[in-house]
Amino acid sequence: MTDEANFDLAEILADRERQTAIDAAKGALKRSGSRLCAVCNVEIEAKRRQILPSATRCMPCQIEHEALEKAR
Repeated sequence: MTDEANFDLAEILADRERQTAIDAAKGALKRSGSRLCAVCNVEIEAKRRQILPSATRCMPCQIEHEALEKAR
């Protein structure tokens, strides 16, 4: 696969992941009163919900998610 094809594939995958995150956030906003992490089902901390109402992960799960994304 050429570098250009690899780049195109990476862009397609990034776009899909972005759309998945957007859809998950929209779903979380529609579920009124939803306070549970989408990953571990533990309540998302009140301060995190206050700062980022669209949060779908608790801080430990968010940190792990970002570490995995960075490693890719």
